[in-house]
Amino acid sequence: LGTSWIVGPAVGAWYIALIGASNSFWFVCLFFLIAAFSAVFLHDSHPRVLCSTVSEQIRGFSELTLGFRRLWNDQFLRTLLLAVLVLNAIYLPIESIILPTYFESIRQPQDLGMVISALAAGSTMSSFAYDWLVKRLSGKVLIRIALIGGALGTLGMAFLPGIVLMIV
Repeated sequence: LGTSWIVGPAVGAWYIALIGASNSFWFVCLFFLIAAFSAVFLHDSHPRVLCSTVSEQIRGFSELTLGFRRLWNDQFLRTLLLAVLVLNAIYLPIESIILPTYFESIRQPQDLGMVISALAAGSTMSSFAYDWLVKRLSGKVLIRIALIGGALGTLGMAFLPGIVLMIV
């Protein structure tokens, strides 16, 4: 999965650069159909557990709401949840609207693929580094570093610096 997050945007950007944005969707459709057709042949090895009574379904819902209440009542988790929500509310429009529009306007869609691939590569590398980091830093310090780093990176992308700065 990690490789697809790195390679996919770059391939998509090259398709856009070579055949245009509209025609690239035909390749997306083709690859989706191949994936869907392949999924038909997957077998589920886990037994299905169905709720036999309405009370089991209600209990499942009450456990879900209990989980949300506990999450909300923990000050650190609530703060973390809100910080991630705000960061994503700012970052996602940058990635999905502003950056594609910007790179399309300067006629460099392959650069968009490189930026998104670099972001995915950084995410993958940080996932691999987690074990090493968690042995050296406390969880709270690690979360603060991740949130501040994510916020600063998002802020930097919002100013649309040159391609080299966006990739680094």
